[in-house]
Amino acid sequence: MGFLTPLFLIGLAGLAVPVLIHLTRRERGKPIRFPSLMFLEKIPFQETSRRRIRHWLLLLMRLAALGLLVAAFARPFVRGGRLAAVGGPGPEEVVILLDNSWSMEMGDNWERAVAEARSVIGSLRPRDRASLIVFAETPRLVHRSIPEMPRILATLDTLATTSLATRFAPAVKLAASTLSASTLARQRVVVISDFQRPAWSPDPDAKLAEGVVVETVVIDAGEIENLALTDLELRRQSAGGRDRVTVEARLVNTGEAAASAEVTLAVDETDLETVTATVAAGGAAPVAFAPFTLTAAFTRGEVRLGGSRFCQTG
Repeated sequence: MGFLTPLFLIGLAGLAVPVLIHLTRRERGKPIRFPSLMFLEKIPFQETSRRRIRHWLLLLMRLAALGLLVAAFARPFVRGGRLAAVGGPGPEEVVILLDNSWSMEMGDNWERAVAEARSVIGSLRPRDRASLIVFAETPRLVHRSIPEMPRILATLDTLATTSLATRFAPAVKLAASTLSASTLARQRVVVISDFQRPAWSPDPDAKLAEGVVVETVVIDAGEIENLALTDLELRRQSAGGRDRVTVEARLVNTGEAAASAEVTLAVDETDLETVTATVAAGGAAPVAFAPFTLTAAFTRGEVRLGGSRFCQTG
């Protein structure tokens, strides 16, 4: 329990005043007038009396009433705990951090991430409020502290991944700023990401307030997330008045075990060839495609690894 205006509690010291007055007050005798004192004998008399409290229950009730009055002016409130649990937990402020960086294109990462966000929204209660932040290098606040969950669900259908890298620190700062404006005592941050290792850089300002609950939802693409296309080479030759192009890519495996993946060459949105490549742990391997003939002055070529993309136009 806490008090919004605790200075009023100083008034509790005043409860001792009526008790002290009662114990120290002396009753004055009633004077009697005599026409003459010559017939009265002066006798020394010493009286010592101590007042006692006879009605303890009545006194305690009066003091309790005054104490409650002082406490009311101090404006008490309950932060939580057992008293709050009697009526169930109060409303909650939830911030969803949804990673829409380039790495989320791998496999079905993005679809699963959106499904997890939907699950979080679906678990909220009518009095809860939710915020949605999508982030890659720079976070974007899509919805701020709204109770209309269907609006967030509709927005999730319109979101897409980007071609940018992941940075967690700016997203955490934006989440902290969003929560600081909330008046709800229960606060939670849900981070949905594949948690790429280079995405976090130390930042002393990227921290949440004490008491904020943090939940992480890891979107794991399996072994494919350890493979990457790092280079793409185009060799162009003219034969018989036509230009033929040979495409060769370089596949790198940064994982601790050998891995295989399908690499596809597409030209003008048409898949020409798919090659299965196996790369040793910590190694690299070339991926060569059969030559194809250019049929137009401008042709768009695309080399695709699983759900990720590494594009080259020419």
